[in-house]
Amino acid sequence: MVEQNTAPPAAEKPKVQTVKPSSFIRAVFLLGAAGLFAVVIFGIKWIFSQQGIQDALAPDGSVGGPRLSPLFLLFDYGVGLTMIFLPCTLPLAFVIVPLAMGKGYAKGFGIALSFGIGIAITLSFYGALLGAFGQALGLGRVELAKNILYTIAGFIAIFFALGEIGLTKTRMPSYSGKIPDFIQKQQDFLKAGLLGLFLGNVGVGCPNPLFNAVIIPNILATGDIFQGWLIMFIQALGRFTPLLLLAMLAILGVNATAFLVRRRAAVERATGWATVFVGGFMLTLGLFTHDWYVYSGIHTFLEQLTQEEAITNLLGQQVGVLGHAHEFPAGVGLLGQPLSWGSWFMVAVWIIPMMWYWRAKKKEADSAPEGERLVKKAVLHWIGAVVITLSVSLALVFGYFLPNRFVMMSMVPHDDEMMEEMEDVSGPAWIGYTASLSEGPTPNYVIEPQKETFIAVRFFDKSEEPLQGIEIEHERIMHVLITKEDFSVFAHIHPEDFGPIMQQNIDEATFVVKYTFPSEGVYRIAAQVTADGNTITKQFDRLVGEYPGPPSIQKDFTNEKTFDGYTVKIIPRPAKVVAGNEATIIYHMEKDGQPISDLKPYLGAAAHFAIWNADLSVESFAHQHGTVPDSDVSMNMIPSAYAHGEEDEMESAAEHDTPHELPAEFGPDIVLTHTFPYPGLWIIFGQFEHQGEVITTKFMIKVFPGSGTGSAATQGHGH
Repeated sequence: MVEQNTAPPAAEKPKVQTVKPSSFIRAVFLLGAAGLFAVVIFGIKWIFSQQGIQDALAPDGSVGGPRLSPLFLLFDYGVGLTMIFLPCTLPLAFVIVPLAMGKGYAKGFGIALSFGIGIAITLSFYGALLGAFGQALGLGRVELAKNILYTIAGFIAIFFALGEIGLTKTRMPSYSGKIPDFIQKQQDFLKAGLLGLFLGNVGVGCPNPLFNAVIIPNILATGDIFQGWLIMFIQALGRFTPLLLLAMLAILGVNATAFLVRRRAAVERATGWATVFVGGFMLTLGLFTHDWYVYSGIHTFLEQLTQEEAITNLLGQQVGVLGHAHEFPAGVGLLGQPLSWGSWFMVAVWIIPMMWYWRAKKKEADSAPEGERLVKKAVLHWIGAVVITLSVSLALVFGYFLPNRFVMMSMVPHDDEMMEEMEDVSGPAWIGYTASLSEGPTPNYVIEPQKETFIAVRFFDKSEEPLQGIEIEHERIMHVLITKEDFSVFAHIHPEDFGPIMQQNIDEATFVVKYTFPSEGVYRIAAQVTADGNTITKQFDRLVGEYPGPPSIQKDFTNEKTFDGYTVKIIPRPAKVVAGNEATIIYHMEKDGQPISDLKPYLGAAAHFAIWNADLSVESFAHQHGTVPDSDVSMNMIPSAYAHGEEDEMESAAEHDTPHELPAEFGPDIVLTHTFPYPGLWIIFGQFEHQGEVITTKFMIKVFPGSGTGSAATQGHGH
């Protein structure tokens, strides 16, 4: 426990300066204060404006690289300005104003600057540590670093908040806590600087969404000690600017904190309770990861409530590999716990202090003198009613309603009956075409796992007649691609795999395949045919057995894996894949440490790719085909060409072979070219043929928001 101090620096009586300054100095001070006031007002207005966010977070590629964007540093400064409204900075006003007030213009200003220098040194030191932390972990583990920091910050916030609401004796040092004696014994300038050093620790884990969602991840992403130091130094300048304004007003004789000082106890309680709720959210976010935030339903509810996705998308652009992108929650919590526990954990963290507070007030009422007991018990009844009502409301809303709302939204069926409204955005070749899928001998047939199931797909034209002109494409009349919603299963099958195709099948546009679903769950079934040169793809969801609950998708962004003894490496170009922009992914094949140069065409293509988005609230699927680069473009040359902006060389390499002009043998490189329609986590299944065997690969990539991209789904197709 931290010992209480009855006379903290904030309570010191100012020493009155009897020497009156000249009118010129006073005028300069007034102008300086007015300038700072304008900076604070316009800076905060800009930081919350759409234009300000667009200007600051434009995806110019500089973040995470050798240079920091000046606009991002300006954004960093603006975020620092907003901290004055939060418990990590506002209480410092109770310290700096008494320190500077009544000391005279020069000395008071110097004391304020000393205090600010101390804060800047502390915060920038933590920035350097965060940069070193990101450097040690590497970009691939930045999410882990974020979760650890959120957990620590949330715990510290709750720890001090409990003291502010009177449940523990540990107080936040910027309020009424004990200041080390050696600091209080120093002279004014040194004392102010040491106080800044000491109290700067309070602002490290500040519960500001912009600070935690952008500033800290940016430092971790740079993985650079100097850049981490610089980002937090600029952040400290932003935090100190409003404090310096308050100090200058105090020197001029205007105590802008007087209103708050008179209500200090109420301010402490209010910020304490606010910090309990914010700290509880941050602690849960750290322990259960950002995937819980999506799964909790809070994320989607807020987006729908505000009808605003631009901010989170823009944040994702700026942070680069850390940026937020819409995707289905995957994996487990920081310690391996299920994501579904997160919302109830957060609710418990919120409710326990309220119940604790009610019990503390009950003990206080029971031990009160007879004359005060009745009044305290009457107040206690009101407190109990508020605690019970708020606890039940929090449990229903955050523990039950929002998570279940998200799950129900994720389970919306995506058959063609639901997709007809979306066909207009899928290109002219799609308009008017429909399809139906049936399985089993009866309409209400229940698909069971581990049991062979007949799947019939029928295609219709714009007049709802059987689609005519269906032709063989890539050696098959219809391609059916199947995956489970956790992407643990993949199949690529065709009607020809189970028997000859009759002319009657083609005339009726009805084709049948057989498949044994390996386990219970929801499966995505995509069927594709070509008619009169138009490729038509329709996707269906089917439940197999009992619904086991939302899937747990295991994230794995490894770019080199082994499949059936084959080592496959992928290199995306550009490295940061952006929605709406064409991306090239180079697949490099080796076996026993040697590049493979005798790959064979598989179903008339160098490779087949099935591409799905992991977001269950929308659906996007593409069946693409690989191409063979020019023989003189090696694996090592491909990245080099892009690094120097020589896209034309790569375009000619990717377009050198069409599916009908494949060499008899090729390898070790195959090129996938695809434009991902919107951000999120994407899973790519690839299939290659070598020595009579089909090798199936699976990779995951993250696609980041681009200008004008949203989350509306579109089905895709292409070659």
